[in-house]
Amino acid sequence: MKNIAEILRLMAINEGAYCSIITQWDDPDTATLAQKYIEGIDFCIEHDFPSNEFLKTHFGSQMQQYGIFVDEKVYGKNLRHLVVNGQSKGKVSYDGCAFGKIYVRHKSHLEIDIYDDSIVNVEVYDKSMVTICNKGEKKACVYLYGGKIKIKGNVVIKDKRFQTQ
Repeated sequence: MKNIAEILRLMAINEGAYCSIITQWDDPDTATLAQKYIEGIDFCIEHDFPSNEFLKTHFGSQMQQYGIFVDEKVYGKNLRHLVVNGQSKGKVSYDGCAFGKIYVRHKSHLEIDIYDDSIVNVEVYDKSMVTICNKGEKKACVYLYGGKIKIKGNVVIKDKRFQTQ
């Protein structure tokens, strides 16, 4: 993993990243790289970094267990972090007192079912499509930066498409 980590570190610095997450890389394993991807998700989304092809070539489906998908079928329950990239498609659900933070990007399609006291925040980007059915007690929150959404139930939409950074 050290060579891949060094390549990623240099690519991130080239894109303008400089923070402790980038400079303090020793010899990270896949779990650590996945954690760093999620911790730096705002930078990754803004710079489309690393590319979907890079993720697929160097990690394949290894990232699924950490909630990161590229051009894959997505299924899961009560996933704390979920990043859906490329042309992934699938369905996830949350129940009990679960918390989920979901990012849906590129041309992905995702169905989200929410029950009970679960709290789910979703960020929608690019040309993705998200369908949310909230049958739970808490509000689901969607930050719409692009794409399309269909909602049913208690869902708050915050349209961010026309705001400048």
